[in-house]
Order: sequence, then C-alpha cells, then structure tokens
Amino acid sequence: MIIEGGTGNAYSVKVTRDNQFVSYSTTVSELAFISYLKQDGYTITSSLTNIATGSCVLFFRNTDPARNFHVHKVIIGSSIASQFTIYVNNTYAASTGTAIVPVNLNSNSGRVALCICLGTVAVATVTPGKKVCDLFTVANDSQEFFFEGSPIFGLNNDFAIVATNASSTNIIAVTVTGYYKDTTL
Repeated sequence: MIIEGGTGNAYSVKVTRDNQFVSYSTTVSELAFISYLKQDGYTITSSLTNIATGSCVLFFRNTDPARNFHVHKVIIGSSIASQFTIYVNNTYAASTGTAIVPVNLNSNSGRVALCICLGTVAVATVTPGKKVCDLFTVANDSQEFFFEGSPIFGLNNDFAIVATNASSTNIIAVTVTGYYKDTTL
C-alpha cells in the first residue's frame, strides 16, 4: 500500500512493515511557542532583603484589555528556609515599591507587557486576597514551581507573592515566567 502526502506533489509517506504511518514532530512548551511566534513571553524578577512578615516580594497586575497573562513558572530562592504565599485578587493601595519592567524573552521583539509590576512592596500597600498556594524553600537553594499557564490573569486581575516568615538576614530572589495570550480563541 502506498500512502501519498496531502501536498499534491506525489510524495509518498513512510510506512512500517506493519503498515504504521511514520512521522516526526517537535514538541515545545507553550511559553517557547508564544515567545517565538507571538513575541509575548516575559520574565519578571524581584529581590528582597531585610524582610518584614507579610512583605510582598512581587506584585503583578495585568492592565492589558486584549490579552490575558498566564503564569508558566515561579522560581524562588532564599538564604534561609522560607515560606511564601501566592495571593490573587488583592486590594492594592498605591504604587509604593520598586517598579519592575518585565523582560521580553524574544530579544528581537519590541513588544512590552502592559501591567503594573512592583517588587519590594511595603506590607501595608497590598492587602492579600484569595490564597492560591504556599511555596517552601530550603536554605541557600532555589525551587521551581511549574504552573504550566493555568493561573490566568485578565484585565485588572493580579497576583502577589508574599514572604510569610520574617528575618533581617534573609535574601530572597523571585522570578516569574509567563506569557500573554489573546482573550479570544
């Protein structure tokens, strides 16, 4: 049996002796695909020292009316064993904190993330909303937490990563990778 390709150029496809079709494909993560094709993958990094209980290490609010922001991965490192909590739908008082500009993962792109993004946010500035999860790190190490794009943030939706244990000697670094996707399919 000969199976011809569907391109109209009369190429036949490879078939095994058991008449199984042979094909090759490349699998990439959605973040890599969107970074390449749509140029809408971003990384957001924040660091914090001299931590007060409840300090918001990173605050992100999507201000893009046409695209949802999907969180792909969160990487957290700390100098002492630490606990962090991710909250969504927070009450945000004012823009006190260090402004963060998300970096586009496609270095050829001029696209920017439309958002309010802050690091080292004062405790009183963000009142936590709904608790999504707790994340834990061990001393002098980092942990990766994969969300695979399931936390989705539409217009004016936000998340905050809050340090729930205090220490004046703890050094924390947080990196969030994510991507924008059109709100329509």
